[in-house]
Amino acid sequence: MATFEARSHVDATGKLVLHVPPSFAGSEVRVVVESTNGASPGRPTRAERSATLRRLSGSITDPTFGRPPQGEFERRGSLD
Repeated sequence: MATFEARSHVDATGKLVLHVPPSFAGSEVRVVVESTNGASPGRPTRAERSATLRRLSGSITDPTFGRPPQGEFERRGSLD
């Protein structure tokens, strides 16, 4: 199996232009897109979300940070 590696840029619309060597003409190919800048495009996996929550949990160290009082619940009349 012949392989080659290329680096390119995806534009703002999501287009990627890939120039393949002529020796691949007429071949069936498999393209794997991998970010080289550490970005994780698309929806994060459950494991990635869990890792983010674990990393952020307890990260606010300001002792004055908290949820302010929310007030009283408004009582409304019956709809009957």
